[in-house]
Amino acid sequence: MPSSWDRYLNERLKNPRVRRAFEEEARILNVGQGDIRMAQKREFRTYDFKVGNKIVHSGFTNDPERREAEHQQRWPSGHLKIVGGPRTEEGAREWEETKQKTITPPRE
Repeated sequence: MPSSWDRYLNERLKNPRVRRAFEEEARILNVGQGDIRMAQKREFRTYDFKVGNKIVHSGFTNDPERREAEHQQRWPSGHLKIVGGPRTEEGAREWEETKQKTITPPRE
């Protein structure tokens, strides 16, 4: 079971700016490499949600089955397509920023 320090560190390292600062400090001091590797678990999947061949939403999740069910409430005939392999949260957010943003029409 992780200690309270491990839980705190993992939570703080979810912030990309904090992670970069921690990695830079660890690189300079050559310490803490184990903590960095532990915090960089690739637990997120990036996806496109499609209706037919049209992408209606892109994002990332750590539970693709749940996320697909959530999107199917809005688009019942749609399906979730995993794009690429597992990513860190930071990597998933960077990927998401490259996706074209669309304005979703209001629900009827």
